[in-house]
Amino acid sequence: MNKRLVSFIKDFLELSASIVLIFTILTAVLGENAGEVSSLFRLGSAGIAVESLIQLFVLAFTIRLLNFIFLTDVIIKSLSALVCYILCFGLITLFLLIFAF
Repeated sequence: MNKRLVSFIKDFLELSASIVLIFTILTAVLGENAGEVSSLFRLGSAGIAVESLIQLFVLAFTIRLLNFIFLTDVIIKSLSALVCYILCFGLITLFLLIFAF
């Protein structure tokens, strides 16, 4: 039961992120005129900025990539677990600071 719940939540979040990404792309392509076509685009630039959504997706991708690099044995095999966690957390913090500025 626990694995099914975790799998459901993971699939739900992946689908939600995919939908937001698709709408971000559509908003960037269609522009302000999309509000006249569908209520989903009604806020236009008054809602969350497309640039902010793109930054969040790039940040999420970067965090996932750093997790893959440092927290699996696929790429780095010789470092201890503690060093890998410290490097991963440190780089994630650095990227958060970069995106904040």
